Amino acid sequence: MEPSYRLGQPAYLSIPDGRRGSYGDLVGEVAEMMHRPLDPHQLLAVDAINSYGRGGRWLALESCVVGPRQVTGKTGGIVLPSLIANVLTWSEPDVAVWSAHRMKTTMLTVKDLQKIIEGSGEFSKRVRKFSVKDDDAELSLINGSSVMFVTRSEGNARGMSGGDVVDDEALYMTESLAGDLMPIMASRPNPRVMHASSAAKAKSVYLQKLMARGRAGDSGLVYVEFRAPGSWEEPGCAELGCTHDAVPGCALDDLDVGLFAAPSVVHGRVGREVLVMLRGAMSPREYAREMYGWEESGASDVNGIPAAGWAACRDVGSEPDGLVAFGLDVTLDRSAAVIGCAGRTADGTPYVEVVEQAAGTGWVAERLAGIVARHGGSVVVDGSSPARSLVAELENAGINVVQPQAVEIAGACGQLFDAIVSGSLRHRGRPVLDDAVAAAVRKQVGDGAFRWSRRSSGADITPLYAVTLAWIDRQAADVSGPSIW
Repeated sequence: MEPSYRLGQPAYLSIPDGRRGSYGDLVGEVAEMMHRPLDPHQLLAVDAINSYGRGGRWLALESCVVGPRQVTGKTGGIVLPSLIANVLTWSEPDVAVWSAHRMKTTMLTVKDLQKIIEGSGEFSKRVRKFSVKDDDAELSLINGSSVMFVTRSEGNARGMSGGDVVDDEALYMTESLAGDLMPIMASRPNPRVMHASSAAKAKSVYLQKLMARGRAGDSGLVYVEFRAPGSWEEPGCAELGCTHDAVPGCALDDLDVGLFAAPSVVHGRVGREVLVMLRGAMSPREYAREMYGWEESGASDVNGIPAAGWAACRDVGSEPDGLVAFGLDVTLDRSAAVIGCAGRTADGTPYVEVVEQAAGTGWVAERLAGIVARHGGSVVVDGSSPARSLVAELENAGINVVQPQAVEIAGACGQLFDAIVSGSLRHRGRPVLDDAVAAAVRKQVGDGAFRWSRRSSGADITPLYAVTLAWIDRQAADVSGPSIW
């Protein structure tokens, strides 16, 4: 499908065959009731993603809206009213789920919805209770249905199934998380997953595939994408090889180009000065991705781990032999914990693997105590990480906890990276670790050293940190007895 560039319109709009109608008018009415009337481009997108087929069932399992932040209103003006309208009209009580990669992102939607409820008498009458906690929120409606607001993680993906599921900030969604979610959704009576995101980062493998499917007119996906003409490969700047940094004739300074990706500016809801302000406040690459919709193509190895090197180290039949050590890490939002392992194979090749990942942290001490009782050894914990709070509990369980210095962690990151690049490493190719490695970004510390960056990486990298910590102490314990796995 070729893009169609018209002011105030999506560049890509794909609706599968078999459409019998749309619930878009109902969504528009609910948006009015929420005191959030929709702009023309939002009405168009809402009409598309709320398409139904035979029997009034959703036309496709998935819909996806991709567009620049702040100037399309994709979250609050397209996806949120679509979700609320559906939940309000359920004949039988059910649960919908709104998810994002971080609780901070989820809470932005929660706070927005709180303002809507406070400012709309008619909509507030449909609300029974809106419970907001530090790490989750739940909107209960008088029809008995509810909306859960949660953080996506490997530990809770299988519990995210609902009558409707929203995958907000899909650029941080991973293939393994989707692998947990989609089969469960497909088994529901009338399932729908709504993806929403700004354009893909280099590490956004799952979103890149979604965008490719949408642009190709995939029969299982309703797709809407707002973007400006051009790309990183062909930006359309006046000078060949433009650096996009205060260069005359740069396409990123041409508001007439940028407006194609900013329908809320075209329709007068947002002023043109926003684009000028953000252009000066953001790096050229982030501005182009976030405001022009120019996705970063392919998985970049510039600041990450080479994908080809990691793939070359994959050996599904490998396992540790003899010496082994364990690392423990916890996600930033404390929604899950990961136990990693490092050792050597029978021929002496370094080996890493994820032993276990599960939701929460309450299970960790008992599980590790059992592992250490069987195999001996220590558990490495980064004393500056969220896992630090578990150290006392682990020690009370009789576990020897090693807390390395920052320089040791940086050294382990560098050693593990070198082993991957050289191919002198083995792993089993488990998706949870594959996703973390694919998403990882390196952060420079000191003079030439680096650590994995949790906040800059494209997804949760807790599994990678767990095996990196285990790498530090991989010679410390002698394994005997049956395999961990």
